[in-house]
Amino acid sequence: MRATSPKAATTSYKNCVTALVLDADDDNTAFTHPRGSGPSWVVPKQAFLLPLLSLVAQTPSPALLKDALTEGGFDFEPVAPETVDPLSRTAIKYQLLLDNSLNMEEVARRLGTDVEGIVRRLADRTLYGIQTKDGWKIPEFQFADGELLPGLESVLPLLHEGLHPIALQNWLTNPDPDLSIGEEPVSPRQWLLSGRDVANVARIALDL
Repeated sequence: MRATSPKAATTSYKNCVTALVLDADDDNTAFTHPRGSGPSWVVPKQAFLLPLLSLVAQTPSPALLKDALTEGGFDFEPVAPETVDPLSRTAIKYQLLLDNSLNMEEVARRLGTDVEGIVRRLADRTLYGIQTKDGWKIPEFQFADGELLPGLESVLPLLHEGLHPIALQNWLTNPDPDLSIGEEPVSPRQWLLSGRDVANVARIALDL
């Protein structure tokens, strides 16, 4: 029997017990060794020998396994102790979102209406806001050139009411594979700014 390395070979010895030896220099190799002539870490031939040898033969070497995992997006770089964990990153991003948001008076001036009009929009969910202890915070990401994104008032009511503000911001501002301009994925925000069909964004919003 032969495994994945020239060293991984089985030899028959008269009046000897064949044993499986794992090559210490190569995790992907195995070979058999006669009783009494090999190192102390040989494994006597038992019923599990063939399945074990088969398993060793099929297991990729560390280098090949690392290459495969790297291609799949696994990062082998050690994480620095000071690296912020995902939960903390979200909290920081959320605070930045609030800090850069507008209050109702600012939005009223921007949209040429009064505060009561903004309250109605928030109630109708044609404007997205976050209620805090300091009042409503209305994220900047839904505006462009001092105006609400074209067609956004038709999209916002379709979003799940429990959607986290950061999830909404990420969806609205990151490229979406279902939206392409010139074969290049674009964000829902870019799509709406380009004046394209709002229905395409609305369909995606229903699934969020």
